[in-house]
Amino acid sequence: NQVSVWLHCEPGRVRLRIRDDGRGFDPEDALPDQLGMGIMRERAKSVGATLKITSEPGQGTEVAVDWQEANGRGSDD
Repeated sequence: NQVSVWLHCEPGRVRLRIRDDGRGFDPEDALPDQLGMGIMRERAKSVGATLKITSEPGQGTEVAVDWQEANGRGSDD
């Protein structure tokens, strides 16, 4: 019924959280390519971001993506 999207940007770092109150799923039972998880992992990896998917049956799902510039400096530095 509900989805929340949180995006925080600062020089050299971006954090994204997407959370829903849907059916959820057991991550242990999900195949890597199900639910688009494969393409999400591939895209996160391609930009050097980390991806974490948290879900539980009946509890919804949260997708968290964190990216930080490799040298740890902002683009204005």
